[in-house]
Amino acid sequence: MSGQVPSENGLLSKVETVRFGANKLTGKLPQEIANSTTVTHLVFDENHFTGSMPDVFRNLTVLDVINLSHNKFSGSIPESKWNADFNTAVILDHNDLTGSVPNDFCADVSFFKVDIIPWFG
Repeated sequence: MSGQVPSENGLLSKVETVRFGANKLTGKLPQEIANSTTVTHLVFDENHFTGSMPDVFRNLTVLDVINLSHNKFSGSIPESKWNADFNTAVILDHNDLTGSVPNDFCADVSFFKVDIIPWFG
């Protein structure tokens, strides 16, 4: 699969699993994806997304897995506090992220992988 993710995908109100890993998706990941509050698995790893990482973390409170690794996201991780479940895995490695991980970000997750140094700011 290739091309951009349409912003209309954020209107999917009953979807639980979104997996588009290992494709050739490009452009920015739409902010509207955060409107799908029933999503438990959000997997967009191994694509070619660019730009800043969208602030999807605040609204997606039932996530078990979020994997945005192996893309070309740049900038810093959004500052929003994320009310994640303790069993959530957050995987953001192999991007072009800068800065530090916000202190309150994902404080309660079980697995967190990111390649930013220094680790916590």
